[in-house]
Amino acid sequence: MVFSHGLGGSRNAYSYILGSLASYGIVVIAPDHRDQSAPISYIRATEISPARIIRYHRYSHQPSQEVYDARDEQLKIRLYELGLIHDAIVKIANGQCPKNLDPNSSYRWRRNVNEVLDMFANRLDATRPGSIIWAGHSFGAATTVQLLKSTFWLCDPEKAAMEGYTPLFTPSRESSLGRQITPRSTVILLDMWCLSLRSPSTRWLWEKPMPSYAAGGSGGDAILTVLSDAFQKWSGNLNDTRRILNPPEQQSTSRPAPKYFYPPSSAHLSQSDFGVLFPWVIRRVLKVEEPERIVKLNVRAILQNLRDNGHIVADTNEVDMEYQPDPLPFPYLTDRQDWRILDPEGEIRGWVPISPALQQEDETVENESRTSADEIDETEVLGEVRI
Repeated sequence: MVFSHGLGGSRNAYSYILGSLASYGIVVIAPDHRDQSAPISYIRATEISPARIIRYHRYSHQPSQEVYDARDEQLKIRLYELGLIHDAIVKIANGQCPKNLDPNSSYRWRRNVNEVLDMFANRLDATRPGSIIWAGHSFGAATTVQLLKSTFWLCDPEKAAMEGYTPLFTPSRESSLGRQITPRSTVILLDMWCLSLRSPSTRWLWEKPMPSYAAGGSGGDAILTVLSDAFQKWSGNLNDTRRILNPPEQQSTSRPAPKYFYPPSSAHLSQSDFGVLFPWVIRRVLKVEEPERIVKLNVRAILQNLRDNGHIVADTNEVDMEYQPDPLPFPYLTDRQDWRILDPEGEIRGWVPISPALQQEDETVENESRTSADEIDETEVLGEVRI
């Protein structure tokens, strides 16, 4: 899995969810993006470049051409980085490890017997088309969508000019990334922030459906989106999330829609470590209840969605499933599968399905009276709090 962080986030800000997924057998790659969206990024020195620091830069969340241009520039960096990460994953999987700038190694009897990256050689299911899981939170979820659509729906330069489309990322269809992203690629999106996808320069790509609706795809079954209570109440952003992820109109009756869920009494920060590390803050300031249980519900839903899409992960334990013996002759706990978490009628406390149907057709994240700053500022606390 490759996971892209949100504004004010970092590779360390989602350790609860990502560490939990890793414990079930998923190799998770979580980069610090260098687009000035992480609180601070430390870049190690190489043989040809000095070490440096990239600090956080806060942009407005109000829709304007200036804001769209700034977000486009950030997305260019993020998409390029994800492309580099994918290239590195392929090299590691094939035993051609790139130089590791991190000095951490495994030692036994004071001898370096296993360089960290070497131990993954020929052990990753990372070269089979569609095998990598793509995920992100907030701006990271938007980054994930833009990566998949930019890679899958390539546009030749002449057509791009005619359409007024300025591609942010143009990998070759014959590249390893072009072969990896397919209609079968599994996508996990947490509280996606849609404004950055509405840039006029990428309108052509906005109109394209998710790759899973192309021939050979599983439609919305490949997509899981989990929202916070705050984001499911933000009607403009929710409608845009549906517009981006739902089946195209001509497939609306023949292809399944994605799965949408939210935990009531949750905030935009609930899917990060903030609520677990500082539960008293998130309870008092953001009125969030049971912050640790919320991230456990997220993990359960992600794991079951991966199982449903053919990924091999360990069984969810009965404690996390809050399992109670089922009196029905065909219980949900069959083969240790957590079916109930993705069942709209599963009746799990604090876990509510959201209808995929558009509400109030004119509502968008751009024209809604409530601005994105009302909610996105929550996650930027991570970039500004000093502990």
